[in-house]
Amino acid sequence: MHNIVNGQCVDPGTGTNSCDHSDSHVILATPGNVELVFDSFSEYNGGITLNGSSIVRLKVLRKYPIGTDSCKWMLSMYVSNGGNPTPVSQWETLTNYGISGSGINPTLDLLQVKVDNGCNTPLNSGAWQTFDSLSGAVIHIINNAAFTPAGTCGGAQVNGAGSYLTNYNEYSFVIDYRLRPGMLYRPGRYELSIKYCLTEM
Repeated sequence: MHNIVNGQCVDPGTGTNSCDHSDSHVILATPGNVELVFDSFSEYNGGITLNGSSIVRLKVLRKYPIGTDSCKWMLSMYVSNGGNPTPVSQWETLTNYGISGSGINPTLDLLQVKVDNGCNTPLNSGAWQTFDSLSGAVIHIINNAAFTPAGTCGGAQVNGAGSYLTNYNEYSFVIDYRLRPGMLYRPGRYELSIKYCLTEM
């Protein structure tokens, strides 16, 4: 079984602090834990895909009145395996099943994620992506050098002040997970965490 623990953060970043960090939020609208249970050979070989397992909603507010700032932000996913003594490239092992030493432990690059929303604003919207096999690796959801305000729903990476309450399709993100372990890996219970971090640019 593979368990994904989701979390969130709001980081002041290196921007001009035009965003109101005290009232800007990353909201996980779905349960924090996602479990992928492999209990048949067909699941090991074919994999498991969980569609819409995580929904992330943003509320990004300005510190100053409209027109006096841009409040530009980025949204990223960070993967972590809990650190030492887990090797940096592997899922954290909670328990192993079967004969000691048989098979190898799963690596972080096995997990595939797909991010989308109603306006196709994410970077690589709708495409399957993998993390580098390194704890602390990042996948950017919104990472736009140009300021792009909300309201167009035209597929650009919206990164200005706004909220899922007023612009749901631009400030909500649906995350799918896919894992295809095959038969190489040692059966057991493994865990990693993914943190969704909102940072001012």
